[in-house]
Amino acid sequence: MECFSRSLVRSGFGMALGLALAVLNGCTGSSQPLGKPVPVKGTVTYKGAPAPAGCIITFIHAERNFPASASIAADGTYTLMFNGKPEVPEGTYKVSVTLPVAETTVNSSDPEAYKAMMMKPGISQGGGPAKVATIPKKYASPETSGVTFTVMEGQTTYDLEMKD
Repeated sequence: MECFSRSLVRSGFGMALGLALAVLNGCTGSSQPLGKPVPVKGTVTYKGAPAPAGCIITFIHAERNFPASASIAADGTYTLMFNGKPEVPEGTYKVSVTLPVAETTVNSSDPEAYKAMMMKPGISQGGGPAKVATIPKKYASPETSGVTFTVMEGQTTYDLEMKD
């Protein structure tokens, strides 16, 4: 009887361990390694002009669903970052571009912050509110942008011309 109970405990432990390993494997998405790291850079434009500075371009891996992203510079250029490095694993990516987060509130008890907000172009020159950057809304989601790039060794530049 004692031998049977030990066997039951061991098999229960083995089953629990196997289940835990299966769950952990499922949580990582795949047991296959990521593709070879490749540097990715490019230029994002809209209507022939650089995308607004501070916009974020995001690449979402089509199969494994992990993101890589970059802030777009004033000249429309970007260098994609993944896990703190300027390179991404090879593969197919869905792409999105989002506007920078707007400064919506200013601490009214901080006169310097209020002054800085009021001195922005458009407000201080009597031209009304500062011009808000725009890009087509469809680019805000990788599902609606219609843009995919296949990142592969040898090609490091991925330019995006956004269209209405």
